[in-house]
Amino acid sequence: MVTAKNQNRRARALITGGTSGIGLALAMGFAEEGYEVLSAGFGEMPENQDRIEQMYTKINIVLLLYQT
Repeated sequence: MVTAKNQNRRARALITGGTSGIGLALAMGFAEEGYEVLSAGFGEMPENQDRIEQMYTKINIVLLLYQT
C-alpha cells in the first residue's frame, strides 16, 4: 500500500548469488525496474567479474563479493 509517508521511497532488493545465472538476472531486472539493489556473492572470482562490475556500476547496483 502506497501512502504519503513512503511514496518517495525506492523499493530495495537484496540478491544473493548475483554474479551468475538467476541471481545475476534478478539483480539486473530489479535494477532496471528502479529498485535499489544490493547483490552479494561468495566463492571463486567469476571469469566475467570485470564485465559484471561494469554492468553493475552502469545501472547502480552495489556488489559485495566475498572470495573463499
